[in-house]
Amino acid sequence: MDFGMRLTAMPLHDATRDLILLNQQRLSDVEVNLQLEANNEQLEAMAKDLEVEHSRSDIILKDMLPTQIANQLLNGEHIEPCEYEEATVMFSDIPNFSSILPQTNPKEIVQLLNDLFTRFDRLISFHQVYKVETVGDSYVTVCGIPEFIPQHCEFICHTALGMIWEARSVLDPIAKSPLQIRIGIHSGPLVAGVVGSKMPRYSLFGETVTMASRLETHGLPGKIHCSDRAFKCANETGRFEFQSRGRITIKGKGEMDTYFLLRSNKKSVWEIVHRERDVNLNSIDGYDELESGTEFADVKKENETMRPVKESKTCSIQ
Repeated sequence: MDFGMRLTAMPLHDATRDLILLNQQRLSDVEVNLQLEANNEQLEAMAKDLEVEHSRSDIILKDMLPTQIANQLLNGEHIEPCEYEEATVMFSDIPNFSSILPQTNPKEIVQLLNDLFTRFDRLISFHQVYKVETVGDSYVTVCGIPEFIPQHCEFICHTALGMIWEARSVLDPIAKSPLQIRIGIHSGPLVAGVVGSKMPRYSLFGETVTMASRLETHGLPGKIHCSDRAFKCANETGRFEFQSRGRITIKGKGEMDTYFLLRSNKKSVWEIVHRERDVNLNSIDGYDELESGTEFADVKKENETMRPVKESKTCSIQ
């Protein structure tokens, strides 16, 4: 076609025509091979991208669920609800959150909670604690399930101390002061299992969960409120200082002995939060600042209800 030649112009018994046809076939085969190679490279790139996305999905699932449970789901196994003899559950929230909401822009609320919960997420990764869920300003964690950890209450207590410290780095948008949270901790039996299939969640059920929630709502800003069982369980493996709150009336539970967690004698604040020590602070372990930074709504009233562990008093929380 380039030279205006026709096949009929070539001798029938000459090899020129066959050579031209063979060359055209060769060029066609080369073009097909190049196209196949390009398709193969594209398929390989798509396969790598798919593998990356699959890995990301696995990571997200393992963030949503305990690793052991996530692996079972990835293997196609059915997850049955399990009853655990003992674990430690912790609830935390912002006491004045209801007063912050009407006076703050919704975007600022989202930024506040994101900043706070991001700090908490970083913290729990150091202490083998699993985040169950966040509902509004409530942050729920558990330790000791699905794999039993003898130090489950100790790890939760260390996490709670770190959360009190980390919350101070977030500014209260109304008071323009460091944010204060309240925490409730209880140890005991519970039932846990995966709920849902589209967005599966690892949910907790039982009196232990209810009790931890009640301890939180009956707690004080900047304080870690523990049940008698959590108080005993924490000191089985750890070394902590507690302050007895005496016997208080908890809704639906009656009168109970409860305690405020003050400090750990095993770890400093810096070891708990995994940050370098602030040289501008006076104390070496950081607990003096942790305690002095705590403010109470009614100091005198609470001082009347607090006492040494050996004494006994009763107070009622409405």
